[in-house]
Amino acid sequence: SSSFSSLHILPALITPQSIAMRGVVRQLASLSLLCSMLSALEVIDFVPDRQFDFALTSTSGSIEKRQISVKGPVRLRCVGTPDKLTWQYQEGLEIPKAAKQHNEGSDALILDFEVFDESMDGLYTCQRYETSEKKRMRLFFFDDVMPSGFHECAADQKAKCTHAKTCRAADETNHISCVCMKDWQGENCDTPVLVPAPNSSLSTGMPLVWVVFSIVVLVGIIVAVKCHNENEKSELVPTTDPGEMV
Repeated sequence: SSSFSSLHILPALITPQSIAMRGVVRQLASLSLLCSMLSALEVIDFVPDRQFDFALTSTSGSIEKRQISVKGPVRLRCVGTPDKLTWQYQEGLEIPKAAKQHNEGSDALILDFEVFDESMDGLYTCQRYETSEKKRMRLFFFDDVMPSGFHECAADQKAKCTHAKTCRAADETNHISCVCMKDWQGENCDTPVLVPAPNSSLSTGMPLVWVVFSIVVLVGIIVAVKCHNENEKSELVPTTDPGEMV
């Protein structure tokens, strides 16, 4: 009889109300997961505006700097009608392959990064085709962990680090150390890293090859002319002794 009662108790627990409650719990769990994913996504808005200097360079003071301190998903939003917008990276380089470009309806042109790291540091520009309005921002990843024996620089000390991710000052001497951004070097991060032109070794080596080849050819011509002249002289010298002539 005990086995019979247990068979009847189990179905009694599965009611329409319990099924509905389980559905609500699943939806809440899904909503919580979605919220956590959205909160982890860092969104950076680029709003193009009219700028008086259309020949801006990568060293222009009007460029905003933005530090990304946590490796994770990052979304860049170029605000405006997508078909009239364009993304640019550095000075004429292609957008990093890790970035996925797509439209956000009719409101923005998106660049999505699943993970933003040091290899994607650089100058990002959002520009409108028709009006030349643009927004430029230098993004860089830097997990700013202050080493022992250092503290954050004061404002006047930071100003000395031109293109730096951060500025550190020694506790004992107050001597500053600039942590340079990508493509910059030097004590104050004010010297660009020179990237050699493609095939530079080939272009510098070819003239040397031509010089050596020309010298070899010239020496060969001189030797050939000298041998020819010696042969002609030997033909003019008589082969018999003058005393034997009658």
